[in-house]
Amino acid sequence: MTVAENPLSLLQWLQHAKEECLDQAIYLERAMDEVKAQIERGRKPECFGTCGNVGHAE
Repeated sequence: MTVAENPLSLLQWLQHAKEECLDQAIYLERAMDEVKAQIERGRKPECFGTCGNVGHAE
């Protein structure tokens, strides 16, 4: 089924979008917790230097 074929109402679509955003927030919190834990252990977070320009000022 494509998005165009989906029979959901606008309110149902908005609810679905809200739930997707909340899921994303959970993933972001988990990633942030891992970075904080690595820093507390005195380690450089694994992603630094391998995630493109994240955290690097030009």
